[in-house]
Amino acid sequence: MLYRPRPPAGTDASRTRKPPPAVLWIHGGPEGQDAFTWDPWAHLLTQEGYVVLEPNYRGSTGYGEKFRNMNVEDSGGGELDDVVAGAQYLVDQKIADPARLAIGGGSHGGTMVAYAVTKQPDLFKAAIELYGVVDRATFNERTNRNSAIRWMMKMGGTPEEKPAVYRKANALADVAKIKTPLLVMHGEDDPQVPPFESAQLVAALKRAGKTYAYFTYPKELHGFSQRDHRLDAWKKQLAFLNKYLQPEYGRSITSTEDVILKQESIKN
Repeated sequence: MLYRPRPPAGTDASRTRKPPPAVLWIHGGPEGQDAFTWDPWAHLLTQEGYVVLEPNYRGSTGYGEKFRNMNVEDSGGGELDDVVAGAQYLVDQKIADPARLAIGGGSHGGTMVAYAVTKQPDLFKAAIELYGVVDRATFNERTNRNSAIRWMMKMGGTPEEKPAVYRKANALADVAKIKTPLLVMHGEDDPQVPPFESAQLVAALKRAGKTYAYFTYPKELHGFSQRDHRLDAWKKQLAFLNKYLQPEYGRSITSTEDVILKQESIKN
């Protein structure tokens, strides 16, 4: 799904303009699917001048059983290649500015963000990682039983049986490679992806001296369902993107830190 912003009113279409920044927003599941539905977050981003690309990478539903199973025993492999190909398409077609690409997503979309910033450290200038998995082995130890069984089937077995598969899916082990500023968010009562996943990621980012911001929301499960929390998360996410992708942002008296960082300051 590709969303493109309208040019500013009064813009001369005949003049060459610099391509806008873009956000690749990655769905969860991984057996999810982006389709023609009401997508307020994508509309908000396009209203703010961003291109939004939502790729249905291999492992997504809607394209048949074979496609849905193409990431079995390949988490962090071909599925990420598809996302990277989407980013390259935006650049090749001059739809987006290659120097102002961002990535974000929740659940397995957040996991894909962790893969992207560790396996493609020079591609994205900002990243939003929402309640994702950074170490599939620790996830299996702490998630609910049904989820653990499901993911051991997708991984082809236990960490002891499939060490190479689990290592490829372990973004936590590659935190040192990260160059991209990260915004990390998680619900404090998440039964699906335990908050420990984000907590250990942030601890590793801090030890490695990386740039990040971290927020948790009380009484939230897997995702942000409470209206005030969702609005607060969107406000922080938009300010974070503006800080790193919109060079004209921040010239007013109010700094980005004043807007988004009330719980924990950006660390670098």
